[in-house]
Amino acid sequence: MALRVPDLSGLLGRLGQAGYAPAGHPVTITGALAWDGATVVYLRDPDGALVELIQRPDRQAAAG
Repeated sequence: MALRVPDLSGLLGRLGQAGYAPAGHPVTITGALAWDGATVVYLRDPDGALVELIQRPDRQAAAG
């Protein structure tokens, strides 16, 4: 399952305080047209299912 989040860094901080750690480091996607600049990270939910968290870049902020 993948969840789109507005603030990946902030969410990872809150999840860490709750005892959840990502399964790796956040990675920024490059060269993938629609997903270029998106940042993703994976973690496991309480039942052990793998969950993808993804933050797409703010295109308006980058253009301004």
